[in-house]
Amino acid sequence: MIKIAIVHFSVPPVIGGVETIIEAHTRCFLNNGFDVKIIAGNKDKIGDAQSIEIKELSCLGEKAEKIRDEIDRGVISDSFYTLKDKIKTKLLDTISDREIIIIHNILSVHFNFPAVAAIHEIIGRADTQVCPYKFIFWCHDITLIDPNYKTGDSKDFPWSLLVSPLNIKYIAISRLRQRELSELLHIPKKSISVIPDGIDEVSFLSLNSNIVFIVNKYNLLDADIVMLFPSRIIRRKNFELGIKVVSELKKLGKKAFFLITGPPDPHNIISVEYYKELIALVQELNVTQNIIFLYDEGIKVDDEDLKNLYSISDILLVSSKREGFGIPLLEAGIMKTPVFSLKMEPLTEVGAEDINYYISENPKDIAEAVIKFISTNKTARMFRKVLRDYTWNNIFEKKIKPLFCS
Repeated sequence: MIKIAIVHFSVPPVIGGVETIIEAHTRCFLNNGFDVKIIAGNKDKIGDAQSIEIKELSCLGEKAEKIRDEIDRGVISDSFYTLKDKIKTKLLDTISDREIIIIHNILSVHFNFPAVAAIHEIIGRADTQVCPYKFIFWCHDITLIDPNYKTGDSKDFPWSLLVSPLNIKYIAISRLRQRELSELLHIPKKSISVIPDGIDEVSFLSLNSNIVFIVNKYNLLDADIVMLFPSRIIRRKNFELGIKVVSELKKLGKKAFFLITGPPDPHNIISVEYYKELIALVQELNVTQNIIFLYDEGIKVDDEDLKNLYSISDILLVSSKREGFGIPLLEAGIMKTPVFSLKMEPLTEVGAEDINYYISENPKDIAEAVIKFISTNKTARMFRKVLRDYTWNNIFEKKIKPLFCS
């Protein structure tokens, strides 16, 4: 088990962007078996992580403000060095059982210079001794180049600490920060890894355990296209068209899925026979991993599940040959999910010019129309990009974990 420490001025419930990211990182590390200790100016419980409070790390309070005021006037008083030594002693004590120390933002902002100086001394000490730690600096902000802050001359101590490179691993949250940090520290851009911020899709989309199970089982976050048709399995719904569209999408190199919510009616032999025909077609077209019968997964879709399904889908594909009204159009409309359907009444009455109609029932033509829509719709593309590249689990697996497990 890898033992890490995460160091920052503060953690939740203090509200801030970095605090939010630290909480997300902590949960990812814990979920992947890391032993996590959080060290900050306040403490809070995040999962099973240890939380250590070093009040002197906080940017708040009269003492911190007094030292900042002195520095602004060019005065480095005994209070500065006393606080620096206290932070250094406490940090060395709390990180003594850690292998990796991740420092967030402290070294690139001027909010607590005694903490900056203490960390510089700890890392400088590590450079000259057999070091049991690996230090990582995670850069979110750089106040020296931020016009919103009044800063001092970077040639003068302690401002000079903000432009002094250290023998540590640097990480920036964007290519912009990577470039700015490289220029500020005069170190090669390639020596700074870029690991973006992310989003917790489960929490943000309020996904319940049923849908999280489906998302994880079929890896829907990495899909190109997810299509949904919520309906009972009856022949006039023409599910075979959706299955054939998925087959064509697969031939065109797309990782596509079709979610079917309803069960066959066990008391209706025609419905059961139709369901068997659909299963046979799925096997014949070799799309068994792409067609998801929610009922077969043990999920009796309720309103909460249905809302979740719309939130993870790119398209409502109404494959029906006939409809009496078309309630899914209303559901898709309120969930902002694009609709594809055959041009027929009453769907034209409900959808008018606000849905995508296909005239040809040729599965290849529909597949190509879907691809064209997704590829030219910026909202649809951004949705998939976020799910593929910016969810915390994917960021952790692809970018963070390799740094620690190589």
